[in-house]
Amino acid sequence: MDSEQFDIAFNASVVNITSIEDGMIVGMEIPVEMWNFMDKDTIRVLFNLPGVTGVNGSGYLAKMNFEVTGKEGDNSVLEISNGLLVDTDAKEIPVSWAGAEITVKAVVTTLTPTTSPSLSPTPISTPTPKQPGFEAAFVIGGLLAVACLLCLKRKRC
Repeated sequence: MDSEQFDIAFNASVVNITSIEDGMIVGMEIPVEMWNFMDKDTIRVLFNLPGVTGVNGSGYLAKMNFEVTGKEGDNSVLEISNGLLVDTDAKEIPVSWAGAEITVKAVVTTLTPTTSPSLSPTPISTPTPKQPGFEAAFVIGGLLAVACLLCLKRKRC
């Protein structure tokens, strides 16, 4: 396969094609050369592989992204027409094209996230150490008094 084209029709009141991405066949990218709306319900997609080597194997031609425009229960047939695949000698490759059907099961409402206030740590105040003052003098004096009393009691002082 060297180049291809197809049209795809759909019900625009149910779905809309928002973009078409390149395909992939046996590890080789299949570039979407262009795609255009033929009318509000039909697009045409064109592909052309670079060079003259072509590709042979399994894969997919393109990835289509849709948005839902209908409501729950609506459906749309995706109908492929005017499909044409050609080889590197510009000879048509016989292909059987199959469409699909899309049914809207549920409409998803997009919610906008809200930001939570950021929590910042609250600083914890650490007590400032006090400089030794009179308390130390009283403690030292008390220890000396106890020592003197013990000495007097033993009568060794």
